[in-house]
Amino acid sequence: MNEKSIEEMLAEKQIKEFNNSKFGQFFNSQKLKEQELTYLNNKALDIVNEEDLFEIMSLIPQPFITDENKNVDVLSLIYNNFLEHTEIPLTLPIFSFLSFLSAFCVKNEITYTIPLSDEKLPLDTWITILAPSGSGKSFSNSQMKKVIPTGIDGKKVIEPNFVKPNGPAKFIEDLSNLPTTKSGENQFGFWIEDEVSQMFKQVEQIGSPLSEIKEYLLKAYDHEKLTRKSKKESIETKGIILTLLFINTFESYANNISNESMTDGLMRRFNLIYTEKDIERDFTDYFLYNLKKIRDDRLQDEVADLFFSIKPDQNFTFSDNCFKLYQKYFKIFWHRKYKNILTDKENFYRTYMMQSWKFAVFYHLILKREGTEIQGDCLIYGMKISLLFANSMKKFFDFKIKKNVPDKKIEKIKTDLTKYIVFLENNPDASFRELCRKYTLKKVDAIAVLKSLQCANIQHKLIEDLE
Repeated sequence: MNEKSIEEMLAEKQIKEFNNSKFGQFFNSQKLKEQELTYLNNKALDIVNEEDLFEIMSLIPQPFITDENKNVDVLSLIYNNFLEHTEIPLTLPIFSFLSFLSAFCVKNEITYTIPLSDEKLPLDTWITILAPSGSGKSFSNSQMKKVIPTGIDGKKVIEPNFVKPNGPAKFIEDLSNLPTTKSGENQFGFWIEDEVSQMFKQVEQIGSPLSEIKEYLLKAYDHEKLTRKSKKESIETKGIILTLLFINTFESYANNISNESMTDGLMRRFNLIYTEKDIERDFTDYFLYNLKKIRDDRLQDEVADLFFSIKPDQNFTFSDNCFKLYQKYFKIFWHRKYKNILTDKENFYRTYMMQSWKFAVFYHLILKREGTEIQGDCLIYGMKISLLFANSMKKFFDFKIKKNVPDKKIEKIKTDLTKYIVFLENNPDASFRELCRKYTLKKVDAIAVLKSLQCANIQHKLIEDLE
């Protein structure tokens, strides 16, 4: 059994003191989990009720296409076709396509090497898209499947080749039957699964036939060989490299995935995309989707040109500028925003930010850049994707809290915090003792209040003194 670190013991002590305080007891009256406490403290209570169009637009090289645009990339065409001819959230087709591109790169042993390393890493992605029921999740994915070109053998150049198993033995058996990469050293799989929360519910249920799969997934994420021995036989795979695209409604995900599962080692490895419907768009305007325009000739030609232009066996590296950009903004983004959103979850932030390097390569390929050295603008794109993952995690927890905490309780929390904000704004020189006397707070209660206000980005010398 691993010993707890000093940081973990201090965190537990802080949580215990908070729970024993009046302020903590107030929060705990509904038996909120530790993670829910974190999000209540940072006031992540306002739910985004439609897709953030500008957030998605920032990921598109040419969001505005005119007759003057002669060379338009595949992402811009997908974005514009779905924007013009559907009311479907735009992240759905965009990340479906990026998953196909990821799987294609894995199949063809296209790798990348990050700064300060000499290891060649595969471009596999693990993405879970959460969207409302009826938002076109399956439709979007099916349209992306159909625009993937066929090779000289008459088969799609990349297509899903793995399905949900019914038990651990079958899981290992199916993995062992996956095709090998070009060199024959690894096996690659492309797994697309809808309504995946039901599977995860069984995975985390002790005694379930799927409970053993969790360990296998963790090993697959690290590209390890998997083995399973029984009295009759022994099955071993080569190094497994999976590209996963999981899709779910956020209601079902919130109901079936516990907070503990969302924050443990497995779920952290899945990059979450949380998207809402565009409530301003009338779905009756799209009583029939115009498939001819969604998958027009221009898009299909561009997709084919992209995949056939990508050379196998390439290893991508990064310019010195990429290293400097990542070093600088890794710190800035954390301190300006994400330390309040992902409180005590630095490992989440690191995992998400590490995806920047992969998506920088995808962007380089999509723009059809020459050479194998990735430049700074492509890494900036990758970091935008990483920040979208972090924002999506926050939005999902917002949804879980809103679902579990009564509106009256939320308003009471907001009201209580507001009175402290007003006091501090009107008393910029107030001392810690004055705050305690004003509201009859014990020291631990006052610290809890100030930490909550700190997470809400309230400025005051008492809050600054906490650091």
